Amino acid sequence: MGAGRATRVPQRRCIACGRRGPQEQFIRVKLDPSRSPARVVVDVDEARTGRGAYLCPRRVCLDQATRRRAFARAFRRPVAVEVEELLSKFETEVDEAT
Repeated sequence: MGAGRATRVPQRRCIACGRRGPQEQFIRVKLDPSRSPARVVVDVDEARTGRGAYLCPRRVCLDQATRRRAFARAFRRPVAVEVEELLSKFETEVDEAT
């Protein structure tokens, strides 16, 4: 690359509040297809491939996404959301990021 060229930073959007920003400011969630209906889980190491969704690392966004069924829309299928399990992972992710 030539001198003076900036590297592109992937941009993502929160499925709850719609805020856009750099990918590292969001928490990625994926589906665990081993259960029926598929369960939403935090993609901690981003090792899973396929469709993912992004949320701000805030409880209000998790609650809003659950209430508005944003996970089912993002994954284009019925999903199970265990809020307490996700919340514990969110707190871990936020603590590690700071």
